Amino acid sequence: MEKKIPIADIAKTRGLAEDTIVSHIEKMSASGQNLDIEYLKPQPEIFDEIKTAFEKRGTETLSPVYEI
Repeated sequence: MEKKIPIADIAKTRGLAEDTIVSHIEKMSASGQNLDIEYLKPQPEIFDEIKTAFEKRGTETLSPVYEI
């Protein structure tokens, strides 16, 4: 996270699925680690679509929304 590497690149380097990396980020965040993931934030129009997905799922956790 400190090197601002895209999730897809992290997954490829480690031989893991992107879902796994997302799950790890979610767990790290839930455990109270201060993560700078602002660089992963998409363009405003895409962000609005994602925000709507969170609202539809009724959750603040990433995994259920990431699966949409």
